[in-house]
Parts: sequence; structure tokens; C-alpha cells
Amino acid sequence: MKDLRIPTCMDCPCRLDYVGKAGQIQNGVRLQPFEKYCTAQRRPKLIRKKGIMRKPPNWCPKLKKPCELRVYGFVSEEAETMHRIHREMLKTYSPAEYHYALRSTGTIPLTPREFWRRCNEYGADLELPVDVKLYEVVEIDDGLKPVCFCLTPQGYHPETLFDPKKIRKKE
Repeated sequence: MKDLRIPTCMDCPCRLDYVGKAGQIQNGVRLQPFEKYCTAQRRPKLIRKKGIMRKPPNWCPKLKKPCELRVYGFVSEEAETMHRIHREMLKTYSPAEYHYALRSTGTIPLTPREFWRRCNEYGADLELPVDVKLYEVVEIDDGLKPVCFCLTPQGYHPETLFDPKKIRKKE
């Protein structure tokens, strides 16, 4: 199975590529031209050139340890029935946000990538702190890029089209 991509500092909106005058001071830090800085903290912090393409550093203020776990269940029995009908008819049906509501929250020590690797090893038998039913969506948020997985009879599958922000706006 395909591996999940680790978000890098290149994807982060808090990355600052400074190209201004040499020696300009911003929040007590002297910025150098053609350097990259993380502005997620109060003071900009220099990002090493090697680290920008790799995984985010441990000091990243956006990282959540442990990761947040959210489970989205069906809003009603009618929504569950509609979901099952669509899945049988279309065979490759992605869950629609309006059929789901936030059912429970918690924490999990695994990152989305580690969770996906364990899903490939153990299948649907993976132990979670919350009980997950068939066709429910599990969201794992590491602070950088949340990833959603849907539990199907074959196991967990990543859902790229599922947008949990729409569900949280409703509530």
C-alpha cells in the first residue's frame, strides 16, 4: 500500500523566506537574506537548510504530542443507510461530511503515518482508545496536517476528500 507523506516545513504557512535587507531586526532577531525562518513562535527561529525538506523539527510549536484523535459517526440511521446504498452502487464512494457528526475525541500516541503503517500490518484489528464502528471516520491530528481514515470491511483506508472542518463548523 501507498505510504503517507510527512508534512515538511516547505508546506507550512508559518515559514518565512526572507529576501530583504541584511541585518533587519524582527521581534528581536536579526534576519539574514536568503534564510528561512519559522514564525509560528513569538520570535522567528532559523530553519536549517537540511531540515526544510525533511520532517519538522521537534521544537516545532505546531506539533501536537500526543496526537488528537476524533471519531466521526453517522448523524442518523437514514444517513448510515444512504451511505451503504451509495457504497454498494458506486463501489468507490468517499464519505460525505453531511452524513457525519463528531462522536468522540481523545488522544493517541501514534502519528498519522505510524497509524497507517500499523493498519497495513494489523488491518482492522488495531487497538484504539475509542471503539470504532464500520464506515465511521477516524481523524488523527498531529498539528501539522490532519489525516482521516474510514473503517471498511477490508480495514482502514485514508480519505483524502473528507473535510472534518465542515463538520466542526456545523457544531
